Amino acid sequence: MDRLNRLVAITLRLQSRRVVRAEDLAEDFGISVRTIYRDLRALEEAGLPIYAEAGKGYSLVEGYHLPPVMFTRQEAAALFLGGEFTERLTDESLRGHARSALMKIRAVLPPERKEFLERVGKATAVHIPAPQPTFAPHAHLTLIQEAIAHRTVVEIAYQNIKQEQTIRAVEPLGMAYYASHWHLIAWCRLRADIRDFRSDRIMGIRPLEESFPERQGFSIRDHVAHTMSTAAATHAVRVRFTQEAARFTSDRYKFGFAEEEIVDGGVEMLFYVPSLAWIAGWILSFVKQAEVIEPQELRDLLGKWMKELAERYHSRY
Repeated sequence: MDRLNRLVAITLRLQSRRVVRAEDLAEDFGISVRTIYRDLRALEEAGLPIYAEAGKGYSLVEGYHLPPVMFTRQEAAALFLGGEFTERLTDESLRGHARSALMKIRAVLPPERKEFLERVGKATAVHIPAPQPTFAPHAHLTLIQEAIAHRTVVEIAYQNIKQEQTIRAVEPLGMAYYASHWHLIAWCRLRADIRDFRSDRIMGIRPLEESFPERQGFSIRDHVAHTMSTAAATHAVRVRFTQEAARFTSDRYKFGFAEEEIVDGGVEMLFYVPSLAWIAGWILSFVKQAEVIEPQELRDLLGKWMKELAERYHSRY
């Protein structure tokens, strides 16, 4: 990137964020911090009102705004694709805002770029299998975002597969999308620990008139990366239980239980286990009321055990 484009990019970064650190800019653009300082000085000399906060970073003087920036065709197309994914991977509380934003983007485009975007839109299809929530979906994501940004304590009504509901005061730390669902990562005051709350199980949510201090050292990206790396180091096991049997799986948390979803005639559960043999015996205790969907190695192991059992007891009669 040449210097002119970099100066424009730095200006946009300053306008889009409250405070920007020189170190972060240097890392983003792959240059030295000293070069960033020279760029900031050049922008100041050009008349951009940059304010430096000691120990924090740089920002534009409050109240200063640049005129709207015209989108290139490629930028508009990228935002359109982002809107398509937002439409399919979020709840209604965010979809409305995404649609409104895309309408504003279309409104400022010149005719030839509008036509370009129309052609791209007609020739684009995004198919993402909709998750099957355990409970009826709710529109909580916008409120969760607000609570995270303002560090507001919220009270949630959280329900598990056994229809048991608890009321908890939590400190929202971040949001993560994995395993086909949005998850609220928060400090749970009831459990005095960081907990993962799947959004479709949050039956109700309301902000409390209380804020919480920033939890130093916590990073949502590090948290999710650790969760995913831990899962990758284990075996992912998916088991289908009958609805009757699912009621008697209260000890499933001992076996790395992670997710479940209602399917025709039963409940599919996802586990992460360090050893297939470790969970195999528990699954066998359900006899005909449980079937391993994956992995094949566990199916083979159970088949081997069942064959050995059949041979052992057949030899006695």
